[in-house]
Amino acid sequence: SPCMQPLPSQRKDRSRYLSGVVRETESERKASRFFVEIEVIIIRRLVLLFLAFTIFFSSSLPISATDYDEEYIYHECYTLYPDFVNRVKEEGVSDREILSFLKSVEKYISETGEELTEENFDSYMYDAIEYALNLKKNIYVRDALAAAFPDALPDAIKGKVPEEYMPIYNTVKRILFGITTPVITLSGTKEGLLVHHLHMPDNLKVFVGVYNGEGTLLQAFINPIDAMVCPTDATYAKAFAFDEVSLAPLSESFILEF
Repeated sequence: SPCMQPLPSQRKDRSRYLSGVVRETESERKASRFFVEIEVIIIRRLVLLFLAFTIFFSSSLPISATDYDEEYIYHECYTLYPDFVNRVKEEGVSDREILSFLKSVEKYISETGEELTEENFDSYMYDAIEYALNLKKNIYVRDALAAAFPDALPDAIKGKVPEEYMPIYNTVKRILFGITTPVITLSGTKEGLLVHHLHMPDNLKVFVGVYNGEGTLLQAFINPIDAMVCPTDATYAKAFAFDEVSLAPLSESFILEF
């Protein structure tokens, strides 16, 4: 076994002994065994340390928050809150910078070492957002949030998660608590209506209806893929998931006003 080999400084000397040029003395044999035993002890301790580290972090999180693809948290936020993400991006930040910020928030909470509950999540969340905003790598996102939502400052000073930052709050909470209910959202305009969805089982379909001010259905789409062009007199669109067999709605309706 490679773990049982003598230290590099000893290998040359031991080869002389084995070749028969010099006979190994009893004291030299004891020294050799001593170094081998030290190596074994060190390796065993390193293995135990690694196992302890793994068990601690796997048991301290409510779910394994690192099992998802690193870009999944951004996808979740954009699907749930496309208008929020687009508003922040209008201030000059990239998708990658927003992803970095969201991961900073998630990482802070997941490494608290405490069991997360509905009761203590709020306090952790405020500290996490404050921590992430003060990281040098997130300075552009911090400035973009301040420019996009200037009214959020009073709540932040009071130690509360501002209403404008709830998309961050809800996204990270869904990730850490493993919430996987189907979600349908809409974004865009009448000239280019887009549908976004998460956690959709194969038996679910997406319905998108376009309505006028009187609530009359003007146009309907099932599982749209490309951007939809709506009638000029449309005032809002509604989307939800439904079961293709029973036709029963299986998600909350999302309404986008034009």
